[in-house]
Amino acid sequence: MLRLHQESDNDYCVLFEVHDDIVELNCSKSPTEAKFYQIKTKTTTGNWTVTKLVYRELGANRERLSSIIGNLYGQYLRFKNSVHKLVIVSNAHFKIKMNNDSESTEVDLISFTDVNDTEINKISEKLKAEYNLDSEPNGLILST
Repeated sequence: MLRLHQESDNDYCVLFEVHDDIVELNCSKSPTEAKFYQIKTKTTTGNWTVTKLVYRELGANRERLSSIIGNLYGQYLRFKNSVHKLVIVSNAHFKIKMNNDSESTEVDLISFTDVNDTEINKISEKLKAEYNLDSEPNGLILST
């Protein structure tokens, strides 16, 4: 948010805990673009993995809650043409297989376009089940 404020000469708006943890809009009066952020603090040791990011906990009524990636993807489904970014921000690293064999734990930003196809397929299958989709989920390319 500080970087946005410092670098932006344009009007913008930041929403807290409205549609997601944080939503950045490109205009405060008539926004046309939105960036959604899930903020996750990891209190245990270790890194985030695809398995942890797509895991759906049981709710109070024994129904499955949305996964972390599922929460973000839900924003894409609601606001399709306006969504320009889906982001997970954390104090922990991500241990995800990358296309170029680089170590994901050593980079600050991972785009789905850089993630290994096996991991993408795992995410796609989980999102298809979570949202009862008949085809591959669109919109993952936005997660940069």
